[in-house]
Amino acid sequence: MDGGRQTLTLTAGGQNRDFPETYLSPEELAKKLHVTIGTLANWRSAAIGPAFVKVGKRKILYGLTDVEDYMAANRQCPAA
Repeated sequence: MDGGRQTLTLTAGGQNRDFPETYLSPEELAKKLHVTIGTLANWRSAAIGPAFVKVGKRKILYGLTDVEDYMAANRQCPAA
């Protein structure tokens, strides 16, 4: 992965569609969130945490927009 930036091309209904998106590996996301890779794995198995893409049998990727959406949805504001 070149700096985490990849372009994904999907084929649906015989048409190719490019989805430019930045994807993070579990290692990259764990570092950004200050959690362990094991924590991310636990979140995936418990269906919590940011949405992810599973490519093949083992490759896990997190879309940056999914991570941003997760962070926004879990933002806590202190009571005034």
